[in-house]
Amino acid sequence: MEIAKKPALRHTSTLRAWVGVVADYATWLLALAVAASIATEQALPLALAVAVLQLIARTIAYARPITRTLADWPILGLAIMALLSLAVTARMDLTGPQVGRLLLGIALYYAVVSWAHNLSRLQLVHLGFIGVGIVLAMGAMVGVDWTGQKLFFVPTELTNRLTRLTTESINPNVLAGYLALLLPISLGPALFAWRQLGRMTQVVLIIGLLIMSPILLLTQSRAGVMAAGVGLVALGALRWRWGLIVVLILSGGGVLAFALGYQQVILEFLGSNVSLGGMAERQEIWSRAWFMIQDFFFTGIGMGSFAFVTDLLYPLFLSPPGVEHAHNLFLQVAVDLGVPGLLAYVATLTLVVVMAWRARQGLVEVDASMVGLAAGLLAAQVALVAHGMLDAVTWGMVRPSVMIWAIWGTAAALWRLRQ
Repeated sequence: MEIAKKPALRHTSTLRAWVGVVADYATWLLALAVAASIATEQALPLALAVAVLQLIARTIAYARPITRTLADWPILGLAIMALLSLAVTARMDLTGPQVGRLLLGIALYYAVVSWAHNLSRLQLVHLGFIGVGIVLAMGAMVGVDWTGQKLFFVPTELTNRLTRLTTESINPNVLAGYLALLLPISLGPALFAWRQLGRMTQVVLIIGLLIMSPILLLTQSRAGVMAAGVGLVALGALRWRWGLIVVLILSGGGVLAFALGYQQVILEFLGSNVSLGGMAERQEIWSRAWFMIQDFFFTGIGMGSFAFVTDLLYPLFLSPPGVEHAHNLFLQVAVDLGVPGLLAYVATLTLVVVMAWRARQGLVEVDASMVGLAAGLLAAQVALVAHGMLDAVTWGMVRPSVMIWAIWGTAAALWRLRQ
């Protein structure tokens, strides 16, 4: 009887090993499918199918569907509330794709955690973020309608030469929001370990910074530029002691400006963009979001239906109909998924910060570039929160929103490497 069992065990072990290889390569397929879903919404079902197949393969190979992280329980809460929003929404055509993007993002999070389990793969992830930033910035050269911008710091002759060549326009505010996150992530390893980076990484990083930075300024997204500035200052504070002094000076300057009564001027400057005339419009939109949270406290209104519900139940007077989101990240999450969903989101974000911080502290003796990557991820979370005060495009209403989960998955992968 014992002799008969041994071949069966070897067969099972070999099968699991092969399935493990398939699951490993399926991560690359998932990344391609996610990229396709960002390019066109028609690819979203295909990307979700690839995510399910990889989940099945990992379950067979490793007897567990996911690699555990600190944020598992709040992520589960987010997934549950997203599925619940399918039941409460009045516009399934709007809610379905956003729920799909959220679930795809969660799948991407665990795929990154599972795949990026050593230094070489994490270095590839870093290169991937730089590459994504370059692609987004280059796409802006032909996909953004610059004629609608009022670029007070760029000659009009320059922007007139940038003609949109695509049928689908890229919103400059959306583009700026994601470039603001990618800049500190890209720069982090270079500030901590420039000489340790390979020559190819150095060249790609320089090219990326030379492309991303000007495009970010060209968007004239004040929320995006402000978020990038805050993120880079936070990165400097994590790298050098004098960086903390800069943070204190800037904070003191902000407090002084408010004390002298310049807060309205500052808020008006930050609050206005191409789609909104100023802070008054944002405050009106925020008030409508607050009404929705009060009326749909537990379930939310369903992802993606902000414009529909606003125009139907809480009409705006200072802005035209069809405002798509609450122009505040945390209000938008609460509107979409209710207060339980907001608590799950805040808990996930907090635990991502904890994982990135612990990785930064624990990898000092292992690899300086990974310490820099962890610092860049921490700075990106600062930029995410700063940007989220005035906009919500890093949530589910735009196709690139799955990128946030790749960033969070990298922080969790660094934490596991530190473990």
